[in-house]
Amino acid sequence: MYLTIEAPLKEAGKKDKLSIPAQVFLNHFHALCTHLTCHKDNYDLNKIPYFEKKLFSKKDFDLARVKKVLYNSWSSEHALHLTGKQELPDYYRYALHWSFPQAYYSCYLNMHAFCLATGDPSDSHHKIILGFGDRVKRNTYPKCISFYAEGNYKNYTYENLPLHQPKKALSLLKDEIAVQSQIASFLRSTRSNKAEYHRDKRQRSDNPIRTNGSKQIALKFNKAQWLEITKKLGPTSLFDILYRLRIKANYNDIETFMHAEINFKQFHDCLAGIVGYLNFVHECYLAKAIGYRKYEMILDGFPAHLSDSFVRKRYEVLIKSQIK
Repeated sequence: MYLTIEAPLKEAGKKDKLSIPAQVFLNHFHALCTHLTCHKDNYDLNKIPYFEKKLFSKKDFDLARVKKVLYNSWSSEHALHLTGKQELPDYYRYALHWSFPQAYYSCYLNMHAFCLATGDPSDSHHKIILGFGDRVKRNTYPKCISFYAEGNYKNYTYENLPLHQPKKALSLLKDEIAVQSQIASFLRSTRSNKAEYHRDKRQRSDNPIRTNGSKQIALKFNKAQWLEITKKLGPTSLFDILYRLRIKANYNDIETFMHAEINFKQFHDCLAGIVGYLNFVHECYLAKAIGYRKYEMILDGFPAHLSDSFVRKRYEVLIKSQIK
């Protein structure tokens, strides 16, 4: 049997097709990283009234527990940094199995440490994520992370993304319009995925939603039935997006990336950039709330060989500049 030119072309086309979902995911994270890290005002937290005047710690907060949670966050970020030093293209590809959950849990635990210090002792993952969405809606964060989506299934509104245009959702990142459009697209798919997950969970429960005037379990939802699901979701925010990293890390979903041809080094750099910025924000808020001396005591106790200097550098270069 002789090979024709069509055979390698078909194989190349198949590989390109396999790369599309991964490339879309990369584009979304590239947009997020750009939005979070490429504006000077994003690093000036003193412009935020909540940060300047309303940040206080709970009087009897558990400093030892805050330190433990924060060290776990930094250890996860350290592991992410180690991957970034390998400079081996295939290593970045296969590292996604652990890079995704490392990125998510570093950000989540960093935020959790801040919540513990300021009086939110909840150990419920769901409530902590809802708390982030609530703070976003109350304008307690920099504008660059204060975007969110609300509304019933596939009828969403997007807040704090004034430039986004639906038709540019998958365009190249040539300007801020394209960046915000990518983020809005990411919010839309994330909110839809979350709504569908909770619908399926509800329909498998002992109290499924039934068709009107019937005892049959509803297979298709109308607007009112979807509202029963979406009204409990809260706003879909950046942390809902990041939670998809944890889900993507399971074996079946990660296969999407294993066979793709994308820039895995760029993907890793975007993850690291997002983690670095979010941790900067929550570490700033934590330091302001508990006092910089206590924060420095926490920082001094973290092993230098694990921090790889990134934790202290973030404090010396970025966080100290917020002190007034």
